[in-house]
Parts: sequence; structure tokens; C-alpha cells
Amino acid sequence: MNKKLLKTVVFGLWLINAHIAIAQLPVSTTSGNKKAIIEEFTGIHCGWCPDGHKIASQLVQANPGNVYSINIHTGAFATPSGTELDFRTTEGTQIAGIPNMNVTGYPTGSVNRHVFPGDPDMAISRFNWGTSVSTILAQPASCGCPPVNTLQLLKYLKNSQRSNLYLNNQSIMPLHFWPMLFKFLLLLLP
Repeated sequence: MNKKLLKTVVFGLWLINAHIAIAQLPVSTTSGNKKAIIEEFTGIHCGWCPDGHKIASQLVQANPGNVYSINIHTGAFATPSGTELDFRTTEGTQIAGIPNMNVTGYPTGSVNRHVFPGDPDMAISRFNWGTSVSTILAQPASCGCPPVNTLQLLKYLKNSQRSNLYLNNQSIMPLHFWPMLFKFLLLLLP
């Protein structure tokens, strides 16, 4: 038995044992409306941030599957003291530094990193999140999400220059197995 066939058989058995099928979930090919992502700039020493969390949470609960909230700890209010935990990240600092973000107070947040009429910046007051979310949710998405051929996707990833791959893990397979799976699949590709 040649080496490639052996790898294929071993991999097939592994998939069966893991109860995993490499296939895309059926996805509509028609466009729907946009989803909204609130990036809330916050910090552990921010006195008004609990109100921002409450507003963001209410928007998420009122629009399940359509609105998502992300808390980004950055700026002076996010600086820990003593033995406090440090929730700041390099990525959070980079997001706050995006041109036109202009985080000037806490809590502020961007909705889909969009500049809305009447607000010169992406980061807007928590009191404007509801209106901004409604505006985004009423907009048609610019494209649908057609099914993707997994083998073509893997070939593309193998030949691309990208060094990072971000996955949305919605399977029963633990996330730490995905890098091994992709490395193994890339070995099998011509």
C-alpha cells in the first residue's frame, strides 16, 4: 500500500472515530440583513462602564443571533493596579488606535466600525448604540454566503501566504485538534 493511500485510510478512520465529517453546513445563498457587532471600550476602573455593559447586553438579548458585543479593555481606565488582573491586549490597543475610532470617553463603542451621520468618529456614546444597531440591522447584507467546497478551501489555504487561520469552531471536535487536522490535510493535498 503506498504512503498516500495509507495516510488517507488512517485519516478516514480517525474522522469516523471522532464522529466528524468534513463538510460545510447548509447555508442560504440569498442575502439577508447585516449583523451588528458592538465593540465596547471599557476598563476595570470605569465607573460608567456597567451601564454600557447593560445597554450592550440588552441589545444582544433583544436581537438574538443578530447583535454581538465585545468588550475591549484599553486606555487609562483599563490599567490595573496592585494585584488586579490585566485584561488589556495588544489587539485591543490596536483597535482603539484605528483612524477615525477616536475613543474619547468610557464607555464608548463602535457599531460595525461604521461612522454614522452626526458622529464624526466610529466610537460613539452608549446612548447612541441602540439607534446605530437598528440602522445596521435594517441594511441588506452586500452578499450571501454560498456553500464552500472544503477541498478547494484547503488548497487555497495551502497556497496562500497567510500565516494565521482563524476558525469558528462549531463542531464537536475540541479546538486544540484543529491545527493538527489542517496540517494533516495539507500533507494529503497534491
